[in-house]
Amino acid sequence: MGTVPGPGQPGNPGRPKGSKNKRLEFLRSHDKKLQKKVLDMAMEGDVAALKIIADRLWPRMRAQAAAIHIDAVSDNIAEQGKKIIDAALSGEVTPDVLRDLLTALYAQGRLIELTDLEARLKVLEGLEGKAPWESSSTEERPSTKELLPLRSKRRRKNREK
Repeated sequence: MGTVPGPGQPGNPGRPKGSKNKRLEFLRSHDKKLQKKVLDMAMEGDVAALKIIADRLWPRMRAQAAAIHIDAVSDNIAEQGKKIIDAALSGEVTPDVLRDLLTALYAQGRLIELTDLEARLKVLEGLEGKAPWESSSTEERPSTKELLPLRSKRRRKNREK
């Protein structure tokens, strides 16, 4: 027979389901005494005890985004990102909101890429479910120009500016 695996080893079943956590049971059995002790320590000036009580009474405030208007109407996502960053640098937008806006802009860019990829795939498939290699005549095959990614067209357009 094999040996019984040690703690943390594969095959160790761990604590049985439904078993009690002895430390937690001990703390729960003395919860009123512990609450009183922490309160007494805080009243005597213990900063750590005061922090424990303050954290329970007044939860931390979280940043809430205010409604803002950023004029970022453009086909170029990089320009939109620059306008959002400029708004943050000028103080119109908090860093948390900046992060959220840039995350959303990144997701929008990914959606555009997927849409472009889908369009290219449809061109490759011949728009009617035919694969390019199934076509017998050269007239039905898409031209090289049609197969160019839309993204590269945008890149060329941005370079010209």
